[in-house]
Formats: sequence, structure tokens, C-alpha cells
Amino acid sequence: MGGITVGFFAGSYMYVKQYWWADQQTSFHYDTSPEQYAKNMDKVAHFFWGFMGADLAGMGFRWAGTGDDASYVYGALMNMVISLSIEMTDGYAPAHGFSTMDFAAGAVGGFYPLVQRHVGFLKPLNFKMSYWNHAPDYYDRQSQLNELNPVRFFADNYGNQTYWATLNLQQLSPRSWKSSVPSWLSFAVGVRAGDVAPVIETDKQFTNVHVYLSVDLDVAQLLPEEGALWTTLRTLFKYYHLPAPAIRISPNVAVFGLYM
Repeated sequence: MGGITVGFFAGSYMYVKQYWWADQQTSFHYDTSPEQYAKNMDKVAHFFWGFMGADLAGMGFRWAGTGDDASYVYGALMNMVISLSIEMTDGYAPAHGFSTMDFAAGAVGGFYPLVQRHVGFLKPLNFKMSYWNHAPDYYDRQSQLNELNPVRFFADNYGNQTYWATLNLQQLSPRSWKSSVPSWLSFAVGVRAGDVAPVIETDKQFTNVHVYLSVDLDVAQLLPEEGALWTTLRTLFKYYHLPAPAIRISPNVAVFGLYM
């Protein structure tokens, strides 16, 4: 697990260097601009990937023989090392810089599994994501930024990423109702960057944020608990929000029979 941490640190450094500032490195600096990149959806993404990264790292440490409580701590610390490596490399990018808010969002997400383990009222609250081509114009208009950032990675398109907070309805129900509420059913609130800006600027790429209400199916609750294949599938589906009916409540109301 220590080797994996070092590998992620080195890999993230090489990736960010290549895609952000390989030919135009500046001296290390902090990002002091107003936090408005992608309507701040990048902060949501940093939180989610910190949450997911620390959770998976914790599983790895438990597989390696670490005790339960210690594995959650080590997972959160491993996530912080990786997040720090990414932000440190951003600190040399001319159009960016080390963002304390990005790092803080990732750190909070990384410690969430540990806090959730010990704080009872957080147990029903989990986080997932879904990805679909909601904002294809982003890739057409990104050429306006070619001089600053010649390569755009799919993860930069926050219009395609919907992040969900899910609340397990059985865990929230009164004790007398629990037997009649499915353990796999949750209520979900999702957000994504909405419409692509007519003229994309470095920090202003989207014009609004879309908010959705939906249901979530916890597939992990429906799969067998024993066996390597089922364990892998349970882990993968733990973080992915399956297509489901949804209602968009902002910036305008729309109904989706199946939101991807």
C-alpha cells in the first residue's frame, strides 16, 4: 500500500505536468483568484474523489492486514498525500496555482469515511456520481483555451459529471417502518455544471448549476456478499448512480423518465 501511494504520487505528478504546464512552467505560486472555476463544481469533484479514494485505500489497508480503525485513518492520509501531489503540481501551472480550497475539499472527502464510521447520523448519507454527454459543446468551444491548455481531459468537463448525495430511506425510517422499506432504496440529490458558456474563459466555462432530485438503487445491497467477483462488483456499484427517473429543480423544472 505504501508502494501504491508512491506510485500514485509520481503518476499524478507526471500526468498533471504533461497536461497543464509541461512547456510553460512558472515558479510555484498559490491560486489567489476568486473561486469560480466550473461554477465551483470542481470542489464537489475534489470532495467526491477524496471520499472514494480514501474509501478504496482503506479497503486496501484492511486487505493488507491493518485493523479497521487504523485502515480508515491510513486511507484518509494516503488520499491527502495524493491530493497534495496534484495541488503541488498545479502550483507550477501559469493559469492555475496551488488551491487551498481544492486541497481542503479533497481532505474533507477523504476523512468522511472515518467520520461516518463513528458518527451514527451520517451512516445513511453517501455519495455517488454518474457520467453522460450532457455538455458536448464543451469540447467544441474548448479550442478557445488552446493557448493556455492545449489538451482537455474528459474529467475537466464538469457538465458531463453529476454528483449525488444519497440518503438511505430504510436507515432514516422509524423503527416500526424499517421492515417495509427496501434496504436498497435511497433518495438522491444531484448537481452538475449546466450550460456551456458562449465564450469559454479560463475560470468561467459554464453559466449555471443544475440540481436534480431522484431515487438511487444501492445495487451493493442486492448482490451476494461472498466471492471475489461479487465483492468487486459491490465495490464498483457503491460509487455509481444508476440511471433513474429524476426531476430538475434548478435553473428550471424538467422531468426525466431516465436521467443518466
